[in-house]
Amino acid sequence: ENANKDLASLVVELTAKRKVGQGPGVTPGQLYLTSSSQALTSSAESMGIKIESSKELSPTNVAAIASKLSSGDTLLVGPIPTRGTSTNGKVVADTAASLGIAVGGSKSGGVISILLDGPKTGIELEQEGYPLSTILWYSIA
Repeated sequence: ENANKDLASLVVELTAKRKVGQGPGVTPGQLYLTSSSQALTSSAESMGIKIESSKELSPTNVAAIASKLSSGDTLLVGPIPTRGTSTNGKVVADTAASLGIAVGGSKSGGVISILLDGPKTGIELEQEGYPLSTILWYSIA
């Protein structure tokens, strides 16, 4: 579990460095985080990342936060535990629908994906109409 927390912190730290550095493909803007992890929130605050509070990380709550952001701003959400390809895909699709954008929405004004701790074996490329290609995952084990 500590490795998962360390990886989440590393993802936030590297995203912040990339956003500040404004390298190729990076749109200028502010970085925000909403998380149920107090340790991750504290770490993000120390990096100058703005914290958005949410009682739960549901698609509608995440969309409500994201809809207030300015163009170029980035909202990091999580970490969120994986619940399988179809459930993960539904979370991504529901959040995109709440924002009025398409999944992978480079043509609709935003990009949405989630980073989850997922399996190394038994991975289904599509389940109940949700393709794995819209979901990013990592595994520590």
